[in-house]
Amino acid sequence: LFASYVLPTVLAMFISGTYQIVDGFFVGHFIGVSGLAAVNIGWSYITLLLGFGFLVGVGVGSLYSIAKGEEDNVRARKILGQALFLLFIPGLIIGCVLYLSSPWLVSILGVEGEAAQMAIIFIRAFAFASPFVIGSLAMPFVVRNVGTPLRATGYIAAGVIVNILLSFLLISYFKVGVLGAALASIGGEIVAIVLGGYYILKQSSEKLSCADFKPDLKLLGAILLTGSSAFFTFIYIGFIMTLHHKALVLYGGTVAVSAYTIAGYLLTIYYFAVEGVANGAQPLISRFYGEERVRSTRYITRLMVYVGLGLGLIITAFLLIFPEFFTSWFTDDPELKRVTAYALRLHLAV
Repeated sequence: LFASYVLPTVLAMFISGTYQIVDGFFVGHFIGVSGLAAVNIGWSYITLLLGFGFLVGVGVGSLYSIAKGEEDNVRARKILGQALFLLFIPGLIIGCVLYLSSPWLVSILGVEGEAAQMAIIFIRAFAFASPFVIGSLAMPFVVRNVGTPLRATGYIAAGVIVNILLSFLLISYFKVGVLGAALASIGGEIVAIVLGGYYILKQSSEKLSCADFKPDLKLLGAILLTGSSAFFTFIYIGFIMTLHHKALVLYGGTVAVSAYTIAGYLLTIYYFAVEGVANGAQPLISRFYGEERVRSTRYITRLMVYVGLGLGLIITAFLLIFPEFFTSWFTDDPELKRVTAYALRLHLAV
């Protein structure tokens, strides 16, 4: 049972992580060092949207599974209905703040010139599409809890295929630059959220009515509280990225920021693997908890920890032993490859 939930979810998270890796491949090879730096500076602030997407997905998914375990179907449907409000209203607010403040956010890092202009364009593109960015992270969680992990994985995979095709067309063929990288990611995210939304509304066993979509302050508060740990994890990552950028611009320049960008892409492999294990176990833990099956809940939690740590050790070993091989995915620049291999070993040491 653990494997049937966790393996597809780990695969889904890996596929989801390829959004950033695909960006890195095309930007590194077709735009260059400044483009890599701009994209990573942009992602450090876009984590606000990604974090809120995780918050909605984890909050809605966990409470839905608990309600189903307690056989409270009315509450379960109302929990699903709150997702629509949480995707669009907070999404529009966060998006407006990011759009208007993007020049200031980039300037406080000390970034100037071409890299700064590209970073602002990248942030504003995602800010404009903020509800869809949030939804692309939240929807797979909800689909996995309502339907099956494989279905959620399939929707993410469809989004990634669209992302790869658009990246090829916009970056390497039409030469749109970092705006093309942003639009390619957003296009893939829209596909994932549309497929997930259609399944929940039209094909799932949950028949939602208009009343289920009415905002319920008590349920909204419970969702926000339950998903807050996922949100602050992402905010922490964005904050650390911002501090790194500030120091790297000051002491290492654009090459150092680009090296950190590639290191970040590779470290997402580990992050999404462990996140996949945790999120794959979540529906089972929530369901067993709702059914008051304490021993089963503890057993699944132990498996989650053991498998997560094991994956971490394996991935870390590969990145430490073969850093040059993984770095070559993103750049052919010999100086950047050398600095990135060094950066990877520094990061993985801790």
